[in-house]
Formats: sequence, C-alpha cells, structure tokens
Amino acid sequence: MSVEIFKPKKLLSPYVQGIWAADTYHSQISTATKHFISDAASGFIFVLQGSIAINGQRFGQGVIWQPTRKKAYTMEFSPNAKVVGFRFQPAIGSIICSELPTSTCQLNEVTSSLEGLTLQLTELFNELTRSAGQWHKISTVYRWLIRTIDFALVAPESISNFLQIISPRSEATYSEQLIVSPRQLQRQFNRWLNMTPTYYKRLIRVHRSVVALRNNPPENLAAFAISQGFSDQAHMTREFQSIANITPYRFLKNCSDTASVKLQPAS
Repeated sequence: MSVEIFKPKKLLSPYVQGIWAADTYHSQISTATKHFISDAASGFIFVLQGSIAINGQRFGQGVIWQPTRKKAYTMEFSPNAKVVGFRFQPAIGSIICSELPTSTCQLNEVTSSLEGLTLQLTELFNELTRSAGQWHKISTVYRWLIRTIDFALVAPESISNFLQIISPRSEATYSEQLIVSPRQLQRQFNRWLNMTPTYYKRLIRVHRSVVALRNNPPENLAAFAISQGFSDQAHMTREFQSIANITPYRFLKNCSDTASVKLQPAS
C-alpha cells in the first residue's frame, strides 16, 4: 500500500489539516487495514476506485463525509483501491459544512438542501478521476480548496486560540483564560465539535501521546505517562483503552514489529 500526505502551510493551514492519497496494489490479495486515532478533525474522502470500509461500514466509489469522531476507528482498503481525502482542522468542518449529518455517509445519501456543496464535491471527484498519480491528485485537491473555501466566512484564528486555551498542556484553568461562562463554553464545543471541553482535552492528550510513542518510544511507560499529563500509568492505560481502543504497551509492541524497541514496563 502506498500513502502520501501533504500538510498545507500559510493561507490554507488554519483551515485544512492535511491532504492525502492512498493506493493499494492490484496484486494485493486481502484488504489493507489502517488504524486511526481521533484528533477531533472532520473531512471528505473520495473513493475513486475499489472500495473502503470505515468501522465495517462499506463504501464504493463516490464522495464520503467523515464527521468528527470521538474514538479511534479502522479503515479497510480493498485491493486495487485508489482513495484521496482531506481533513479540516478541528471545528472548521462543522462551520463550513454545518448542514451535513453527524454520522459518516456518502453524499448521495444526504438531503437536497446540500445540492450546491454536493455539486462542488462531485466536480472535484470527477477531476480527481482524471488526475494521474498521487501527488497530482493532492495538488488537484489543494487548488480546489484554495478556490472553494470562503476565507472571510470563518475566523479560524479565534477558534484555534479557543481550542489551544483548553489544550492538555494548558497550565491555567478555563476561568483564568476565558471570558465566556462554563455553560457557554459547553454549548460552543457541542456545536463545533459534538463533544464537551473535558472530553476534547482527554482525546487530544491521548492523540498527542500516541504520536509521542510512535516518534520517540520510551523505555519506561510510567515516566512517560507522567510526562504526558496522566496521573499515572494506570490512568494512561484506561484512557488509551477508552479512546484509542488499544493499550500503550500493545501500541508500542505493534510499533516494535517493524523497529527494535526496548520496553521496560513499570514494576
């Protein structure tokens, strides 16, 4: 399986987290499965050839809306599949695509009130089918996003700052940094991300911990848990199981299948 990812900079970066393209090989006998940890983002997937399954829900050729997810999920790619997608920054998808449902769906399943958006995405889908190569497809999506996003419609900097205030690394409490009431904060998060501020903190802490484990495997998980803001290793394990559907030790063990990683579980 071949995967390419592009992370936009400058104008598009406050709105779009990444653009990706994935191809499976014709000689591939079985499906290729990828495990994804939620990061509160949403986006669109274009199945140009073959099919995919998201948590067992199968989709053929077409445009798929993937809303914000609260937990990890799996994506299966059929043999000889060609798939392209892009991910909005957290909360941006809810603002730009406010009329879309809160569950994963193919665009031909949604209501007629979305005809304008559906038409634009269908045109992009058709353009992608004529694009050769993964980077050509990524470039096609990038140019479409630059043409399509109304940069005056949303205020991504204010949203980004708002989310940063309650990040797991934040040392101050909500009340010390926010001028809105806790009740208003709750309403805004439910509207933008379909989750509470507290759950968002938990989700992002687990996501950042997964990235840290992958990029720099620690020798001691107990010390790593404290460094990531968990109360102890048991707390980290419970959060991983709840949100990532895997324990930290099992995740590291899976990583060590392709790289030599020395593990020392805490006594």
